[in-house]
Amino acid sequence: MKGAEGYVLYGASCAKGDTVRRIKKITGGSTTTFTVKKLKKGTFYKYSLAAYKTVNGIETIIASSKPIYVVTKGGSLTNVSKVSASRKSISVLEGKTRKITATSVLQSETKKTKVYRKLRFSSSNTKIASVNARTGKVTAKKAGTCYIYAYAQSGVYARIKVTVR
Repeated sequence: MKGAEGYVLYGASCAKGDTVRRIKKITGGSTTTFTVKKLKKGTFYKYSLAAYKTVNGIETIIASSKPIYVVTKGGSLTNVSKVSASRKSISVLEGKTRKITATSVLQSETKKTKVYRKLRFSSSNTKIASVNARTGKVTAKKAGTCYIYAYAQSGVYARIKVTVR
């Protein structure tokens, strides 16, 4: 992220009573990856990443990711591997609304998943088109182009191009 001096990775298992903790502080440089080790098989984990910069000598969070929920291999559960949207692009007249539909596709057809967060929607530019995070209802605000993202709890997403006329 532009302006970030580093990142902090937060995570915890989703087992009852487990609290979110700081897993790793990733400072500047070219390091942008980290591998979490010693995870339990077939267990759901929640992760979030926060970008920080130093302001008046204090590390200050300037942005954070949406949380993701993923399960490790080796159990009876699986992750969402793909989000499938009903359309790749839509056109909407200024001031009008249109609904986008999307569905989650699981990695394994024979396994199920726990739902910690249902499919959500967000806009890349709310000045052009906003979207209801839960329903996918797009409201066209002014002429232009933006993207609506339909994303699953595992972090995978579908991108839909929205053209407002």
